[in-house]
Amino acid sequence: MNSDIYFASGVIATRELLSNSKLEEIRNAKDMESLKAVLSDTPYGDLDFERVKSEFFEDLKRLAPQLYDFFFYRYECHDHKIVFRMLDGQLTEEEALSMMFSSNMDTSSEILKNAMENKDVALELIDRYYMEKIYEEYKKTDIVREILEIEADYANTRSYLRLGRIDQRIFIPFGNKIRDLRLTELEENLEKEIREKMDSYPYTYMSIGFEPVFRHFYRKMREMDFVRETYLLRRAGL
Repeated sequence: MNSDIYFASGVIATRELLSNSKLEEIRNAKDMESLKAVLSDTPYGDLDFERVKSEFFEDLKRLAPQLYDFFFYRYECHDHKIVFRMLDGQLTEEEALSMMFSSNMDTSSEILKNAMENKDVALELIDRYYMEKIYEEYKKTDIVREILEIEADYANTRSYLRLGRIDQRIFIPFGNKIRDLRLTELEENLEKEIREKMDSYPYTYMSIGFEPVFRHFYRKMREMDFVRETYLLRRAGL
């Protein structure tokens, strides 16, 4: 184990994420003014999500560069799905840019070409491409592989419930289909299973090492995405 991971473990041990009660307050904010008030004493108080994301990736480069690709590809995946929606006429370029994490509007990638040729499963194709790419790079790292396998199970189940069948174009090979689960239950069950998997790596003897570092950055990513999504919804009046 790299000694840098020990340093990273010590640094992230001093970091605090938003509490569950604060996340619930954010979720229940009815409009932009209420949301701004709830966020005022958090790192998101100025609503500068670009700054928060930049600080997140700067931390990754400094503390856990071996995890950088895991998170970079996830945001690149999100942006590819936004670009697809723009190419498909669902979003204007201005709307797409406002929703992307990067300003890179490259429309020539092979995965986007494939998505445009299979519009009925375009978003799932993009998800599969990136999940397989990340899995190949991190499959030897237990906690990362296990989280990806959980996410793949739910992605496969979601596509099965949406289409009413297994479509091999989008079925993620390192995941399964979950039985007896309804579409409305997916997100809540996914969150619960990931939380339980993260917590299955004990804090007692794993408080220093790779696992707590990954756990911190993964949870920070989910926090950032949740706050940003809530902000975009409230800004749109939803």
